[in-house]
Amino acid sequence: MFMQLMRFAGVGGLATLVHVCVALIANAFLGFDGMAANFAGFTAAVLLSYFGHARITFQTRPDHAQHMPRFLFVSLVGLLTSSSVVWLITERMGQGFGLSMVLVAIAVPLASFLAMKFWVFAQYRQQIRPDWMSFWISLTVALVFLLVYWSRPHHHDVAWYLVATEKFLNGAVLYVDVIEINPPLNFFLTIPAVLLAEIPGVSLVNGQYLFVAVLTAGSLVWSGHILRDLDILRPSHNAFFLGLMGFGVTVAAINNIAQREHLLVLLILPWLVGQLSTNTGPRSVMPALVAAFGICLKPHFLIFPILMLGRDIWRNKSLRPVIWPEYMTMLAVGAGYIAFVVLMYPHYLTEIIPTGQVVYGVYGSEFSSVLKFLFVPVVIASVIIVPNLVRPAQGSGVFVLAVIAGAISYITQGKGFLYHLVPLVSFVFLAGFWISLSARALWSVRLLSVIATSLGCLIVISFQFYSNIVKDDVLEVARDLKVTGPLLTASTGLDAGPAVALELGLDWASSYPAQWVYPGALEKRQRTDCTAQPDLCDQIDRLLERNRQRMMDDLHTYEPELIAMSRVKLPQQTKFTSWYAFMLAHPEFEQFMSKYELVRLSEIHSFYLRVGDEPEVK
Repeated sequence: MFMQLMRFAGVGGLATLVHVCVALIANAFLGFDGMAANFAGFTAAVLLSYFGHARITFQTRPDHAQHMPRFLFVSLVGLLTSSSVVWLITERMGQGFGLSMVLVAIAVPLASFLAMKFWVFAQYRQQIRPDWMSFWISLTVALVFLLVYWSRPHHHDVAWYLVATEKFLNGAVLYVDVIEINPPLNFFLTIPAVLLAEIPGVSLVNGQYLFVAVLTAGSLVWSGHILRDLDILRPSHNAFFLGLMGFGVTVAAINNIAQREHLLVLLILPWLVGQLSTNTGPRSVMPALVAAFGICLKPHFLIFPILMLGRDIWRNKSLRPVIWPEYMTMLAVGAGYIAFVVLMYPHYLTEIIPTGQVVYGVYGSEFSSVLKFLFVPVVIASVIIVPNLVRPAQGSGVFVLAVIAGAISYITQGKGFLYHLVPLVSFVFLAGFWISLSARALWSVRLLSVIATSLGCLIVISFQFYSNIVKDDVLEVARDLKVTGPLLTASTGLDAGPAVALELGLDWASSYPAQWVYPGALEKRQRTDCTAQPDLCDQIDRLLERNRQRMMDDLHTYEPELIAMSRVKLPQQTKFTSWYAFMLAHPEFEQFMSKYELVRLSEIHSFYLRVGDEPEVK
């Protein structure tokens, strides 16, 4: 494989050079716009690439009837990908054409190698049998999902990503104009939702639901196709399990749709289903490739491939699985993602991560509370899994490991946020569904699994759809005051601000999702002995000053019509300092706030309206 990579790099490098050079020449000297120049480069390189990879890279026997259509399909997907990158970078984000070409030169060759090795130039004819059963079940699940969720408010985290990604596509620079603690992949996975919202009649909220519906359907179709080929369950049971799988992964995220944990489950499902095979050798690479993007959403998700790799090592009594293509692909995607962040978003490494290390300890719950939320899912999982050990259902170990991985992921995050439980709950449900339908499991175990899984689903459904009293407090006042201009919630929590702005169609008046920097920094400053650690105190002071200046810059830039100032202390805060009190240290703040009038007090917020924007008298 190493030599193939070297040959691929040679042929692909030459083809990419031709592509980029022709595109740049067409753009610079012939006056082609970005899209047309990219197409000219693609056309010039495609024939060179086909014959070079067929003859040199993969050294296949000529079979143009089989290889050429597949190659053209992969090439067209590459064209679509490169054109999308060019459009996003040049048209939507206003960056230079050269930058888009750099990204094209990195992303397209990697994906093309995997597709060509394992599909285009494979030394066998793969007969594709349409799996209509999986298609119709998956389509039904997606349509029911849209009917249930259409126009419902999103979780505040998802709302922030929608608001911020729209700013990003309109030219804002991540980690400079949009200051977020998490790495950039979730912004990129939100781009399809924002683009779908450009369909007439589709809002940003529903654009996200459309994307999730498509992702759910795709994940289920793929999983159903793999299940059919594995031939573990009877066809009727395959169909039933597929429908239950769509139900389970949606219900587990009932009020956390499109959170990173939910996206992980959808992206990782086909790969996990492929693990059900009794084959102890290497498996298909493509499911692993897609799963890798879900795993890259958070470092805590690495536990999933680690446990599955451990299982493969144990089954084979060898370390050889470490170098299997699927795990090497995951490693390559992870390393590529890290390199991408280092090259494209250096501010994330030099500023955001150091800031997070100082301030983020103030968020979350006591570890005892984190463990408390594990009790119910662990009990249900035990009722499903432990009796199954008497005579395990074929493949059930995969779901058991996924349950364990979900629990470890939740614990290692250590925040006690309920959406961190989504992978654990999802895989508890899938384990229960699988064991219930397995012919090998004891009938008593299957019955117990049905009861426990049904009880778990009822408990989760009792949580109902997303709602938030903090958000409702701001939403009610903003509607009552008939606010139409920019909105700012000066709160340490994300609960209200972007979610209200999204629901009312207002501009979010901050670079931050919430005022998450200064509370943790003040708390860290208070707990630090500055005599013993003067450098740390100086670092915190500089961070506080930078945060204060950026918020002042945001106030001048947006001039929010309504400012909702929170009066709620975070659980880990020793002393509460209001946003107003913190900002008073800035010399321009008091004069700026002279343009505002306190118009409403609630139990949670103080509401300031810009003078001249008084509410209508009822």
